Amino acid sequence: MTNKSFALLGFRLLSLYFIVTGVIAFPIALSSPLMVDGSFFAIFLPYLGFGLPALTAGLLLWFVAPYLVKYVTPKEEGPCSFSGMNVVDFYQVAFVIVGLFLLAYALPECLLVIFSLFDLPCKVSDMTICRCPIGQLVLPLLKILMGLWFLFRSHYLARSLLKIHK
Repeated sequence: MTNKSFALLGFRLLSLYFIVTGVIAFPIALSSPLMVDGSFFAIFLPYLGFGLPALTAGLLLWFVAPYLVKYVTPKEEGPCSFSGMNVVDFYQVAFVIVGLFLLAYALPECLLVIFSLFDLPCKVSDMTICRCPIGQLVLPLLKILMGLWFLFRSHYLARSLLKIHK
């Protein structure tokens, strides 16, 4: 396998995670307390806020993955065998994995906070769930920025880490 094949595999796995998350959100939205209203908008509002963006991001990432691989992997193409890998390559793979995990966990969290900012209170029994303050959006956005930084600057981070270590 080549470096590009490994990167493509990682992007496709992330897109599958988003697609599965979007598909799972549909039955959860149908069992939502907003379903009691009975209107079309009230039934699909929770799905539109979380499930549909996750599903769309997953499908988009699936088809855009070959183009993103060009930005993540080095220009030279060669077989990727563990015997020929040096420390920088291992650190680079580790940074890409951390970046993908940060993105995978922060994007749904960010969408949930954004959805709650629209001041759509949801009745659960007799209690109303209040909207989240905008300050709660800072942490998911920081995770997204860090994930993108780890993902697209992994080679530079790995080389910098080795320079600091020596």
